[in-house]
Amino acid sequence: MTHAILTAIGADRSGLVDEVSSFIFDRGGNIEDSRMVNLRGQFAIMLLVGGESEVAERLRRDKGLLEEKSGLQVDVRVAAQPSKAGAAQAMPFRFVATAVDRAGIVHQVSHLLREMNVNIESLETRLTAVHGGAGL
Repeated sequence: MTHAILTAIGADRSGLVDEVSSFIFDRGGNIEDSRMVNLRGQFAIMLLVGGESEVAERLRRDKGLLEEKSGLQVDVRVAAQPSKAGAAQAMPFRFVATAVDRAGIVHQVSHLLREMNVNIESLETRLTAVHGGAGL
């Protein structure tokens, strides 16, 4: 079993997930993990695809077909095997914060976590409300 990372970005429209998942399935791949988001009309996809060793090569070879059909910009890379030592030492936790928005806040929090030797596996930010002219 090998793994590949497929990333794609482009203008959002109905049917993109169907087209991308069909492309992967037709080449023998299985989507194991995924992150997808619409950011102001741009759709971004990150997928971990598992399969036999030939799957990554098929995805890479045929990515132009997916780009032509979907209008997405696509990249396919072979994924490195995860370190067993790193996984054994990791202690997962969730950190949630709410604050008044300002430039640099993501950098400041990520820098603090880096100095504490914390590995960020997933990060999501959202401007959710505006109160008195300031975003939250």
